Amino acid sequence: MTEFRTDEEPIAKRRQITKERKARWLARQSQESLDRKHIEAETPAQSQDRRKRDAAAKLAASKDKLPIKLKLAVKIYTTTSEVQGKLLNNEKYFTRNVVFTKRFFE
Repeated sequence: MTEFRTDEEPIAKRRQITKERKARWLARQSQESLDRKHIEAETPAQSQDRRKRDAAAKLAASKDKLPIKLKLAVKIYTTTSEVQGKLLNNEKYFTRNVVFTKRFFE
């Protein structure tokens, strides 16, 4: 630990103590994480087996999901009622009922 001089400002002392605490904490955390991990090197055979298992799992998971791009066709029903808003350049008025009629998969 660093010895402090009496002429230093209290704020500088606090900053120095904080830096030292942080350095000790980081050193302790990195050592603990290394102790927990116990990293072992894979052999080429183990690596190949792991890649095969991962590929099989990814293939199985991809079959269960919906397609990423999903487009919906929208049909807007129109009537001749003046209750709703009027379409541009058309004598018909649109309703608020929007119905999704089809799904297209890409």
